[in-house]
Amino acid sequence: GLRYGVLLSVGALALTGCSFTITVPLLDDVVLPGQGSLLPEDMPEAWRELIENWDGSGEPVSLGEICGFESLQDFRRDILNDPDIEIEGVSPLLLSLVRITGIFIDNVVFQATEGNFSSLRGVGLDVKADGETRVAFSAAAPGGFGEVIDMAATTSYNLVDLFGDSSADCIETLLSLEGGFPVNDVVFDLTMRVRITYRLGIF
Repeated sequence: GLRYGVLLSVGALALTGCSFTITVPLLDDVVLPGQGSLLPEDMPEAWRELIENWDGSGEPVSLGEICGFESLQDFRRDILNDPDIEIEGVSPLLLSLVRITGIFIDNVVFQATEGNFSSLRGVGLDVKADGETRVAFSAAAPGGFGEVIDMAATTSYNLVDLFGDSSADCIETLLSLEGGFPVNDVVFDLTMRVRITYRLGIF
């Protein structure tokens, strides 16, 4: 009995601090208008003002909100159980047993599906909750980017700290750009890579 108890204790310690990664799609088929392109009538006003007043940089533009941070139960239901979410590093069986201890946004990725980001020299993105910036990302390429912009977090924040604060159950993403607008339209998808730390709930 003692031997098995020791093994269980060692196993519990080994599983403490483990992590897995999920890829969260934020936006699909977003159009960054090319020079001279007609702006769509349904374009958000903030985007329209940014483009019409562009001088190489501009005020941050909201890309919308992601909700599901009111509680861990909501996070599991709205995000972890979403069929569009890619999960790496943990089996579905183990996922039902894990006790989440941390949620960290490590990367934000822009993936062009048409065109590229060669006209841009800098990109920044802030993740806000309850009006405060919780995580910041930035990337610079003096010669312009290619088809992918992969931004790593410059600050770290555990989103689990948001749970229990009813005024901060959603996070907002704000995008800043530097450089020029492309000659032709660029169509891109935006995703977040989120690292989740856990320990097994049975321990």
